[in-house]
Amino acid sequence: MLGYSDSAKDASFLASQWALYGAQEGLARQADAHGVTLRFFHGRGGSPSRGGGLSHAAILAQPPDTVRGRIRITVQGETISARYSDPQLALRSLDQTVAAVMLGTASQPARAEDAFRVEMEAIARRSREAYQALVHEDEDFMPFLTQITPLNELAGLNIGSRPAYRGDAREIESLRAIPWVFAWTQNRLVLPSWYGAGVALAEGDLDLHRRMWRDWSFFRSVCDMLEMVLFKSDLGVAKRYRDLADPELAERLWPVIVEEHDRAVDSVLAITGEDRLLAGAPTLRARLEHRNPWIDPLSHIQVELLHRVRAGDEGSREALLATVTGIAAGMQNTG
Repeated sequence: MLGYSDSAKDASFLASQWALYGAQEGLARQADAHGVTLRFFHGRGGSPSRGGGLSHAAILAQPPDTVRGRIRITVQGETISARYSDPQLALRSLDQTVAAVMLGTASQPARAEDAFRVEMEAIARRSREAYQALVHEDEDFMPFLTQITPLNELAGLNIGSRPAYRGDAREIESLRAIPWVFAWTQNRLVLPSWYGAGVALAEGDLDLHRRMWRDWSFFRSVCDMLEMVLFKSDLGVAKRYRDLADPELAERLWPVIVEEHDRAVDSVLAITGEDRLLAGAPTLRARLEHRNPWIDPLSHIQVELLHRVRAGDEGSREALLATVTGIAAGMQNTG
């Protein structure tokens, strides 16, 4: 079983994707050497940082000789209702998955050039270093997280099968991946799905990245997921949540996050050659744009209710939890 969630939480989205790619290659070689029939179990969630995204594209982006007509995929959370609540949608989703497995088996993806692999290793390293410097090494990050998101308030919502933390410690290392992603989705930053990608791509070879995007299905899939989640993030709305944090924390950490977001957007657009995100996927862009007028008011209401609840107004807690449910439904990502 491949663990998308915790690996991304520990090391960043890009570093996680590359590590899982290499792990599959190594396991496939070992299985062949010992005559073992191998089937990978993809523990995929709804958001990109938990392995979400388009299943068809993700299957076709797997390393050569790792599908071979066999795959197992977990469908979690909101993706169950999104893909299987209607019989026609369910049939279509299964059609796409089966077709991808057949295509990935009958027509193996091209093996990546050595130069692509060397560059991807460098991208993963830069992404991991930037991500860990903020998330795991900055002692102010955990207080900032609990202030700028409704992380602590989520405990009152009956949506999870397990507590938010492993053990009694309230530290980033013990925080489970689902509430980690859920909290950042609520404030519209969606930080776990893109942080670290900006500096990782900006410091690389743009011409090489363009060739990788054109000729390597893995890198193309990763960039597509980045582009989608960057479009879904909304710094304008998230700025309202920033005002929930202590001014000193916000003044120091918020510009770092904004700068990295801008770098990520600029880098993805430079690679794709487009002038705006999702320009090559107009149907998806229109669908995501359509939802914002419905979710934005809920976000602004949620900020006000967080102010009230944190000031001691317990009468506002039920309404606050209702906004959490509404934003999750609109974003189509919980954790």
